[in-house]
Amino acid sequence: RTLRHHAIPIEAGKQIAEIFLRHQKNPMLYFENNDHLCVEYRWLENELQRKYVSSRDGFYNKGFCRVDAYSYNGKSDLIYAVTLDKKKEIEPIYREVSKLDAVDWNFYSDSYTDSFFLEGMAAGVSKASGAIEIKELTGADRIVAFGDNMNDLALFKIADEAYAVENACDELKRAATGVIGSNRDDAVSKFLISRYESGRINE
Repeated sequence: RTLRHHAIPIEAGKQIAEIFLRHQKNPMLYFENNDHLCVEYRWLENELQRKYVSSRDGFYNKGFCRVDAYSYNGKSDLIYAVTLDKKKEIEPIYREVSKLDAVDWNFYSDSYTDSFFLEGMAAGVSKASGAIEIKELTGADRIVAFGDNMNDLALFKIADEAYAVENACDELKRAATGVIGSNRDDAVSKFLISRYESGRINE
């Protein structure tokens, strides 16, 4: 279940959609309502987006819905906006949406394809701020983080230990405590099992 979330203001969400549509593109918008995520999109533009949807639909109380217009109905909170496309297709959109004060954006190369991610969250929200909130909620003493791409960089900076997988981007590897195996080989699970079996899980 959702323990806490931070919403993008509806007016900012409408501006996001307007900017995308002006470029003849559309974002996938994540709306949260009573622990259920409804991801709305107007159309899927390429095979990358179709794979994104098919690999995530139905997981973690998440459903994808094609709509004629986004449902800013006041009953659901907009928490995330994302698209996946060639860099040249979405870089002009990034230049515009990044000027919105109420939203923070990540624009980075996908680790597994030749495409780029453009993702927006409420200002101040990141994997780093989420990890800090989880630490407070659970009473944990330390944060051990794992990652593979640029959107993990802020998380690595606040973590007590930070491990990049072997197939991570070079900049993240440079920021890491260490580099483990590839995430295609269950490296994070193997790391945790190894630490648990060695008795170091609480170190």
